[in-house]
Amino acid sequence: MTDPRRRLLTAALGFLHLEPRPRDSALATLHVLMDSWRGLGLIVTALDRDSYKVSLSKIAAGEWRAQFHKDFTTSPDGYGVAATPWRAVQRAAWSVLRSQ
Repeated sequence: MTDPRRRLLTAALGFLHLEPRPRDSALATLHVLMDSWRGLGLIVTALDRDSYKVSLSKIAAGEWRAQFHKDFTTSPDGYGVAATPWRAVQRAAWSVLRSQ
Protein backbone atom coordinates (compact mmCIF):
# COMPACT_ATOMS: atom_id res chain seq x y z
CA MET A 1 0.00 0.00 0.00
CA THR A 2 1.40 3.40 -0.89
CA ASP A 3 2.15 5.88 1.88
CA PRO A 4 -0.76 8.27 1.11
CA ARG A 5 -3.23 5.37 1.11
CA ARG A 6 -1.79 3.96 4.32
CA ARG A 7 -2.01 7.35 6.02
CA LEU A 8 -5.61 7.81 4.89
CA LEU A 9 -6.65 4.36 6.11
CA THR A 10 -4.83 4.89 9.42
CA ALA A 11 -6.57 8.26 9.91
CA ALA A 12 -10.00 6.83 9.07
CA LEU A 13 -9.55 3.89 11.46
CA GLY A 14 -8.29 6.24 14.16
CA PHE A 15 -11.34 8.51 13.81
CA LEU A 16 -13.62 5.45 14.04
CA HIS A 17 -12.54 5.11 17.68
CA LEU A 18 -14.50 8.31 18.35
CA GLU A 19 -18.24 8.25 18.88
CA PRO A 20 -20.03 10.78 16.66
CA ARG A 21 -21.85 13.66 18.32
CA PRO A 22 -24.88 15.42 16.80
CA ARG A 23 -22.76 18.28 15.41
CA ASP A 24 -20.02 15.97 14.04
CA SER A 25 -21.56 15.35 10.64
CA ALA A 26 -18.25 14.33 9.04
CA LEU A 27 -17.58 11.75 11.75
CA ALA A 28 -21.15 10.45 11.52
CA THR A 29 -20.77 10.11 7.75
CA LEU A 30 -17.50 8.20 8.22
CA HIS A 31 -19.27 5.80 10.60
CA VAL A 32 -22.15 5.31 8.14
CA LEU A 33 -19.70 4.33 5.42
CA MET A 34 -17.24 2.26 7.43
CA ASP A 35 -19.72 0.53 9.77
CA SER A 36 -21.14 -1.50 6.88
CA TRP A 37 -20.29 -4.35 4.53
CA ARG A 38 -19.05 -1.78 2.02
CA GLY A 39 -16.67 -0.29 4.58
CA LEU A 40 -15.45 -3.76 5.50
CA GLY A 41 -14.70 -4.39 1.82
CA LEU A 42 -12.80 -1.11 1.51
CA ILE A 43 -10.54 -2.05 4.42
CA VAL A 44 -9.95 -5.59 3.15
CA THR A 45 -9.17 -4.30 -0.35
CA ALA A 46 -6.74 -1.70 1.01
CA LEU A 47 -4.82 -4.27 3.04
CA ASP A 48 -4.95 -6.79 0.21
CA ARG A 49 -2.90 -4.31 -1.84
CA ASP A 50 -0.21 -4.75 0.81
CA SER A 51 -0.40 -8.59 0.56
CA TYR A 52 -2.54 -9.12 3.67
CA LYS A 53 -5.25 -11.77 3.58
CA VAL A 54 -8.26 -11.68 5.87
CA SER A 55 -9.97 -14.40 7.84
CA LEU A 56 -13.42 -13.47 9.17
CA SER A 57 -15.43 -15.82 11.38
CA LYS A 58 -18.62 -15.65 13.37
CA ILE A 59 -17.52 -17.37 16.55
CA ALA A 60 -20.72 -17.00 18.61
CA ALA A 61 -23.99 -15.11 18.58
CA GLY A 62 -23.03 -11.45 18.28
CA GLU A 63 -19.29 -12.17 18.23
CA TRP A 64 -17.09 -11.90 15.14
CA ARG A 65 -13.35 -12.49 14.78
CA ALA A 66 -11.14 -10.96 12.09
CA GLN A 67 -7.50 -11.76 11.44
CA PHE A 68 -5.08 -10.31 8.89
CA HIS A 69 -2.16 -12.44 7.78
CA LYS A 70 0.70 -12.02 5.37
CA ASP A 71 1.37 -15.74 5.86
CA PHE A 72 -1.36 -18.06 7.16
CA THR A 73 1.24 -20.46 8.61
CA THR A 74 2.25 -17.88 11.23
CA SER A 75 0.33 -16.01 13.90
CA PRO A 76 -1.92 -13.18 12.67
CA ASP A 77 -0.43 -9.76 12.02
CA GLY A 78 -3.71 -8.15 13.10
CA TYR A 79 -6.53 -9.50 15.28
CA GLY A 80 -9.91 -8.10 16.30
CA VAL A 81 -13.07 -9.36 17.98
CA ALA A 82 -16.33 -7.40 18.07
CA ALA A 83 -20.11 -7.67 17.93
CA THR A 84 -20.20 -6.78 14.22
CA PRO A 85 -18.03 -8.05 11.36
CA TRP A 86 -17.02 -4.54 10.26
CA ARG A 87 -15.93 -3.54 13.75
CA ALA A 88 -13.87 -6.74 14.07
CA VAL A 89 -12.17 -5.97 10.72
CA GLN A 90 -11.57 -2.36 11.79
CA ARG A 91 -9.89 -3.51 15.00
CA ALA A 92 -7.76 -6.09 13.20
CA ALA A 93 -6.72 -3.56 10.54
CA TRP A 94 -5.91 -0.98 13.21
CA SER A 95 -3.61 -3.46 14.97
CA VAL A 96 -1.84 -4.20 11.65
CA LEU A 97 -1.29 -0.54 10.86
CA ARG A 98 -0.23 0.39 14.39
CA SER A 99 2.34 -2.43 14.58
CA GLN A 100 4.30 -1.18 11.57
